[in-house]
Amino acid sequence: MKMLLEAIHLRKEYIYRKNLLSPKIIAKALDYASLEIYENETLGLIGGHGSGKTTLGELVAGLAVPDYGRIEFRGKDIGRLKGKDKRGIHGKIQIVFQDVAQHVDSRLTIGEVIGESIISCKRIQKNHEPLEMMEVLEIVDLNPSIAYCYISRLDEMDVKKVGLALAALWRPELIVLDEPTDRLDASIRGQVIDTIQKIKELYGTSYLFISKDLNAAKKICDRIAIMHEGRIVEIGQAKAIMENPESEYAREFLESIL
Repeated sequence: MKMLLEAIHLRKEYIYRKNLLSPKIIAKALDYASLEIYENETLGLIGGHGSGKTTLGELVAGLAVPDYGRIEFRGKDIGRLKGKDKRGIHGKIQIVFQDVAQHVDSRLTIGEVIGESIISCKRIQKNHEPLEMMEVLEIVDLNPSIAYCYISRLDEMDVKKVGLALAALWRPELIVLDEPTDRLDASIRGQVIDTIQKIKELYGTSYLFISKDLNAAKKICDRIAIMHEGRIVEIGQAKAIMENPESEYAREFLESIL
């Protein structure tokens, strides 16, 4: 397989105070973490609370910059890109947030939100036509009537699918999925997973699949990376990691959430 993205020795720290008079606290989110994502691959990123997986996803999506290390997309250091080239990466790498509704303008209908994203895509990627509204709604299995609804009136499954629609309309090469099956009943998780797979099959999209849902990871991931305290402690084929993890931490962690 051809490499799409490589994250190399990423380090990220956050500095904060409990109050104005307290000393600074340094929280290490990433500790020289490295991984690769290949074309048409779903890489699962699994770890406990505070493991650094969400921070890593944000760096890959370009929402933050590492304190050390670099991210290469098709061999280009995206941290060094400027102007048009930097804006173009936004179209090639998209993210679906864990809480989609917080990132959608609640004053607009879903149709208006999608329409604005289509306009942005056309402006940023002049030679790359986005999916049109009815087309993308069909792909994520949403009724066209949802275009007249507001995000606050949708159930959790449809909210997740709106997030997928807003990412997929760009026809990106990579989508970062942050807990895409979170808060979904088991009976409807499968529908979201099927939609994710459908986008992959139609457009060859790669995914960074950030999740604690091992059942979903088993179904959708080609490889899995286990994170702990800001580091990748094990990475390999999904079946091998699930059935016979090599590191002690991976074994204990997987047993604790199975």
